[in-house]
Amino acid sequence: TAIFSVVRGVLLAELPYADPNRLVRVYSKVERGMVSVSPADFKDWRLQSTRFSTLAASSEGTVNLTGTGTAERFTQARVSSNMFQLLGVRVALGRAFAPGEEVPDAPRVVILSDGLWRSRFGADPAIVGKWIRLDDFPTEVIGVAPPEMRYPSPVDLWLTTRFSARDLSDGNRGSRWIDVVGRLAPGATREQAQSEMNAIARRLELQDPKHNAGYSTKLQNQITSGKLSGD
Repeated sequence: TAIFSVVRGVLLAELPYADPNRLVRVYSKVERGMVSVSPADFKDWRLQSTRFSTLAASSEGTVNLTGTGTAERFTQARVSSNMFQLLGVRVALGRAFAPGEEVPDAPRVVILSDGLWRSRFGADPAIVGKWIRLDDFPTEVIGVAPPEMRYPSPVDLWLTTRFSARDLSDGNRGSRWIDVVGRLAPGATREQAQSEMNAIARRLELQDPKHNAGYSTKLQNQITSGKLSGD
């Protein structure tokens, strides 16, 4: 009973996202298995797919926070500006990212996790609109995420992707370092989306065989309360 309670609480709890059965992870797939996606492929997936209402990208790393007490290093996720909307997550304070805030020359903005907001900023309700320094860049705090926001993992803060022109170029299709999540379009099935994504992968293989030969796609459902995973 104790083991079942742990499993149920960790793995089977209701997901904190809107209509989670419509969410899927989308991977690049080769003979050796599933791998991450290049920003250039992600750009074309977004442009060509119709079975998804929206797709979003993420990557994870760390960032230095300075200028507000002792310098510390925190975990970060860089996400497409539509990530919170795709998941159906409403921020607890402030606002989510806006369209256009993922381009390289956009003003730098950040959404804090509930934990970081409380531990570093004393749960200050006036934090929204203040500026902090992340890796020495002035960055505006635009929101605080709810405690249940844990995608792509329980990070300390979220920034936008800010793909460069080089990231999105054909010559960089072999640089696969982002994760992709999509929300199925109304009426679309996972099988239909998989078929469409495979067709897009075939077109990209013909367009750029140097980097995309042998690559298809793989869709996976979400089954845990944290990351999206499983078949």
